[in-house]
Amino acid sequence: MSSKHGSIYAARGQSWNWNQSLPQASWDAPTCAYCHMLYVDDRGGRTTSHNMTRKIIWGMGVQAAGGQLKDITLTPENQVARAEMIKVCMTCHSEVKARDYLQSADAHKLAGDALVVEARNLLSALYADGLIQPGHGQLAAGLLPGPRFSATELPTTVAQHW
Repeated sequence: MSSKHGSIYAARGQSWNWNQSLPQASWDAPTCAYCHMLYVDDRGGRTTSHNMTRKIIWGMGVQAAGGQLKDITLTPENQVARAEMIKVCMTCHSEVKARDYLQSADAHKLAGDALVVEARNLLSALYADGLIQPGHGQLAAGLLPGPRFSATELPTTVAQHW
């Protein structure tokens, strides 16, 4: 576990009362479910939901262009999602800490996305120049007719699997 919450869970979680529901939980640190499945209303009441995307701004595979971070996080829809997440964070932390942490996470996500875009561009150029060839495991024969194996193809009709 690399997070502080995860490290506490790994060290002490076996002694926690797992029969408690999330709204009544009094563990030393939150679990993934606590942060992502708990909802706090404006009066501090707690409920749970399996709708884990209600508070999430970034999805897996989102590739925001550089400089668009504010545009993405400051949309009205995403401000509602961020406010929901901050309410959960504030069951243990200050609002300032919660906002700062999530802004830092936004910056890390965008930096990671920029590296992925750079790597994709480098690989595409290497494939296009014939300097590398796809491995056998990258070819998914039979998914589409003809030489097309995925929706994203290289100039040489060799499919990229991202």
